[in-house]
Amino acid sequence: MSNTKKYALYNAFPSGVLIILLATFFAGGAIGENYTDRTYPNPLVLLAKPIWFLCYLFANVEKFFGVGIVLMYSLPILSIFVFLYLS
Repeated sequence: MSNTKKYALYNAFPSGVLIILLATFFAGGAIGENYTDRTYPNPLVLLAKPIWFLCYLFANVEKFFGVGIVLMYSLPILSIFVFLYLS
């Protein structure tokens, strides 16, 4: 396993946990009360998880490692706020 793939995997764990926690928190309605009797009243926010996975795959390419790591942290978090704005 090359160093690039090791570093991408090391960065995938904290960023993945962060995305899972943030996406489920905001998809569940954040702190506000949920009167819809649905688990996720805003399921569009859960699309941040596949976006994170695509950024992780992008970070595994040695040529785009630095850009991929930055995208792995920033792009899914930005997409959560865009999805919240759209809904």
